[in-house]
Amino acid sequence: MFSWMVYSVVVSLLMGLAALALERSAQIRRRPARWLWAMCMVASLAIPFIPSKVSVQIPGTTQTDRSTSSEKLRPPQTSEILKPPQTTAIELSRFTLPIIGTDQTPLMTPLSDGLSTLLDWTWRMASMALALVILASGAHLSWRRRRWERGLMAGTAVYISEDSGPAVVGFFRPHIVVPRWLTKLSPDEQELVIAHERSHLGAYDTQLLTIAVCLLACMPWNPMLWWHCGGSVWPLKSIVMPGS
Repeated sequence: MFSWMVYSVVVSLLMGLAALALERSAQIRRRPARWLWAMCMVASLAIPFIPSKVSVQIPGTTQTDRSTSSEKLRPPQTSEILKPPQTTAIELSRFTLPIIGTDQTPLMTPLSDGLSTLLDWTWRMASMALALVILASGAHLSWRRRRWERGLMAGTAVYISEDSGPAVVGFFRPHIVVPRWLTKLSPDEQELVIAHERSHLGAYDTQLLTIAVCLLACMPWNPMLWWHCGGSVWPLKSIVMPGS
């Protein structure tokens, strides 16, 4: 269990470095790169679960099967010609290094069952706790949204709040929420703010934020996933935790 967790962190680190390089390239081309981090998180979660064993075919030979010199000179029969050579399948584990002259003892001895069980339960509890935080945040946002007023600003339907926004809220039907003080600004300033928030709507940024946080809940003990999540969420500074 511990070896697999270390392997997962290493994979996530490599995926993060690749995403960082691609992000720099996208910034030079002036293209959005936030979805690169989401795909990086998906790869970091999927690759460690790929089966880690492969089969290697090795021709099997024994001393007891050696033939006498007279038998070697005997013409081969048709059945012997068509008979395929015998092979032996050996499974090599990702965390096992075979040593010549030994009984294939792995270099990394497994941890005790008690510690493995503790790590497993810690993983489960951390994932459940983060999932509850996500659900509670979404429910709280939905409750607050019922208290907001509906209005129109720069030709766009918005929610008007006392202390929230400007931001985008919601997952299935995202909307723009603006603070009340924004209604007192000039039409040009309002149009500028609404245009910025509409760019978040067009880029599906609330969906990206939700996906990133949910992926993080699958493996919350992995520090590299927090880095990935920060890379995808940091450009979305004006996005509120999505609700329903």
